[in-house]
Amino acid sequence: MSQAVQHAPAGQEQPAPRQGRTRRLVAPLGIVVLLLAIPGGAYAFAQNQLSRAQAAEAAGSYGQALNSYATVESVAGNLATRLLLGGLADRAEAGTTETHFLWGVQLKQQGKFDESEAQLRATVRSGITNWAARANAALADLFLAWGQSLVAKQQFQAGIDKYKQVSAFGPTGHLSASTDSGLAAAYADYAQWYTRQQPPDYPSALAWYEELAKDFPDSPDAKQAQASAFPDTLYNAGLAFVQQLKYQQARDAMTELVQNFPKTSWGTQANVALHASQTLTG
Repeated sequence: MSQAVQHAPAGQEQPAPRQGRTRRLVAPLGIVVLLLAIPGGAYAFAQNQLSRAQAAEAAGSYGQALNSYATVESVAGNLATRLLLGGLADRAEAGTTETHFLWGVQLKQQGKFDESEAQLRATVRSGITNWAARANAALADLFLAWGQSLVAKQQFQAGIDKYKQVSAFGPTGHLSASTDSGLAAAYADYAQWYTRQQPPDYPSALAWYEELAKDFPDSPDAKQAQASAFPDTLYNAGLAFVQQLKYQQARDAMTELVQNFPKTSWGTQANVALHASQTLTG
């Protein structure tokens, strides 16, 4: 009688399931390691870029600094990495704002006013309160210097427009007196410029002297103009209006001259013109 084949108990012969569990354990462990390694690598890369940005900023290489700060924000500031790398993103944002400000100030000192304005406005748009306040003050300084530069080049209208933007950034600031003084001088210089043209344009010169007297009556430029240039221009503008067949404007100019400057030679001549047999009636 042959012996029956002996079978091992069912519980002793199960190597395959044990290997399956090992594989199942290894796979999640690899995923965990990978998930931990990705943020670690991203942090190291972002930290390196942040250091490079700070070094470039300190060296005055502002364009390079902005590029490196932007890289940090793209790596550390997205939704996937913000929770883990948010601190680096915040530092990059602050560094970007500071760099815009410093670059804007440097460009203003170099006379590159358009480029300076762009950088300072970028600082304001950051929304970081203290930097925005500093940038607004710097913009007021910028437009004052810009106006002075344009007027010095006899680009009077453009300079006046820049002067008038100062108040938008510092309406009650320390620049009010400087701005008013610059505007008064620009009005007077613009009026004189018209009188020096060939032929002279006295009506346009008169318009700027009138603006000067209306807006800045107590300024040194207005007082100096009242002493000589304004009455002279009024009389010659009156004659020019007659040639242009603008008789009412001619009468107005001569009448103002008689009323406001009666003791001057121009006032006397205007009075004669108004009472001549050929009056300014057209």
